[in-house]
Amino acid sequence: IIREKLLSSFNKIFIHDLHGNTYKKEKTPSGDVDQNVFDIKQGVAISIYVKKNSRTEEPTCVYFGESFGLREEKYIKLETMDIEESNWDQIYPKADSYYYVPKDFKNEDIYKSGEKITSIFPVYSTGIETQKDAIAFQFTLDEMKIIINDFIKLNEMDLREKYSIYKEKGDWKVKNAISDIKKNKEKIYPVLYRPFDIRQTVYSGVKGFHARPRSNVMGHMLDKNYAILTSRMTKGEEFAHAFITDKISEKIFLSSKTSNNSFHFPLFILGDKSGQLSFEDINISKHANIDDNYISKLKKQLSKSFSFDQSDKNHFSALEVLDYVYAILNSPNFRIRYMEFLKVDFPRIPFPKTNNVFEELSKIGSRLRKLHLMEEKLKELKTITFSGGKSSKKVTKADFQEESTESGNVWINDNEYFGNIPLISWSFFIGGYQPAQKWLKSRKGRILESVDIEHYKKIIL
Repeated sequence: IIREKLLSSFNKIFIHDLHGNTYKKEKTPSGDVDQNVFDIKQGVAISIYVKKNSRTEEPTCVYFGESFGLREEKYIKLETMDIEESNWDQIYPKADSYYYVPKDFKNEDIYKSGEKITSIFPVYSTGIETQKDAIAFQFTLDEMKIIINDFIKLNEMDLREKYSIYKEKGDWKVKNAISDIKKNKEKIYPVLYRPFDIRQTVYSGVKGFHARPRSNVMGHMLDKNYAILTSRMTKGEEFAHAFITDKISEKIFLSSKTSNNSFHFPLFILGDKSGQLSFEDINISKHANIDDNYISKLKKQLSKSFSFDQSDKNHFSALEVLDYVYAILNSPNFRIRYMEFLKVDFPRIPFPKTNNVFEELSKIGSRLRKLHLMEEKLKELKTITFSGGKSSKKVTKADFQEESTESGNVWINDNEYFGNIPLISWSFFIGGYQPAQKWLKSRKGRILESVDIEHYKKIIL
């Protein structure tokens, strides 16, 4: 909105991008070091606005330039620049986004012919927000039961002291959390906290222990269900923001950047098509959370019709639709081709051209779903080793040491390590996180049990 207003107020706009964004790990076009002009991490740009003469109706011209390299080189260039004589590229900001930097929108018409994911799965929301993660999410069931016991037995003052609750903010209040726990202490559920990081929580669907429980969506996940997780935008990150779950999920599951919050799209909803749910009664009929208009459009593309009964082999099922969407979101070609569009809005899913395309992509999506939910037994699991003998298995660090150009060892302390870890697995992103690193770093100070060791091997594969 601001950029649009600027276009109507100024005659000329000059943008000179000095880059140097360490969050993005920016480099020069040739791959060399790119430094910030200040001692900050955020990138810097200089903007010059030439105000419009009230008597002119000429359209605003926007010009763009940029500088990469060392700080001193940028200083010298800026000191010697002449705004009138410098080489500028004129750009033409378009409605909706009004970018003031060059963007490649050559595939815009093709991309926009697809269906936005919010139109495919109309019932959705962001993930759960607790405002007290360290209390609300525990690594194990036993640790969660300790929290429950304390919230029931300790008085409010002792509870605040034990858990360092000195301030209350937003929608989370100690009294409400205590009341919620006392009423719903048996409602312990697994929650997807970060990629492959499953924790335990008490979930009642009402404000209390969780500040924003998102029960209108998460309530549908308490019975067997699947959900796609993705983001509305990927500000400052490349699009890798897609995952699958069969559990309730947390708001910043895909990224620590609040602008890139995780949105939860369940496959099935309980109750009527609107998704309205009586939270006390989950033993009610299921409906596919797939919009009728989307199904109608698919029917025009494909010869087979649809049935939401997975056992009906003569029709495509709701699960096949979800798997098709999931395959698209994980496609490297899709992510690269539509990079600019995926930064600013929910993903759009292209329509399959033929039955065969739909079926093949659904199979790929199904395979990915099972792998990401760790539902498949992997023979390759034996290739990942854990060495250390009778040491403590306590995580004090998460250091990768290369053994070859393609693999290395991940040391969890000075004596123990996971061996034969592919470099690509160690570096791989899901959303804004690198799960092979994030999972271990989140467990510093903890002792890995045998089940944790096996779980980490599955993350790697």
